[in-house]
Amino acid sequence: MRHTNRSINKMQQEEQRQLIKHGETGFVQFKEMFSTSAKIADEMIAFANSRGGCILFGVKDMTGEIAGLTFKQVQEISREVGNIANDQVRPTIYVTTEVVENVGQRNVLKA
Repeated sequence: MRHTNRSINKMQQEEQRQLIKHGETGFVQFKEMFSTSAKIADEMIAFANSRGGCILFGVKDMTGEIAGLTFKQVQEISREVGNIANDQVRPTIYVTTEVVENVGQRNVLKA
């Protein structure tokens, strides 16, 4: 079966909705915006020392509401996450990021 970008994005949106619906857990953390390098490094280390996990940037901590990120914010946070994984986590971990596009400028970055 061949997937188009549109069908892949729909699957990503559904996965994202499910992650948000269940709230923050030991595997999922919400960040409305990038906080500090040290805090993000701590989250990465905790995930690396357990069974993994993801940080959803653009999602409000307490409510799970999608605040969203602009294209520029997505680029900046993605770059910072990569730098933190390379510079502040030992041994170095490899982080992948993906953007899940929502309505308008309400993008969520999954790292």
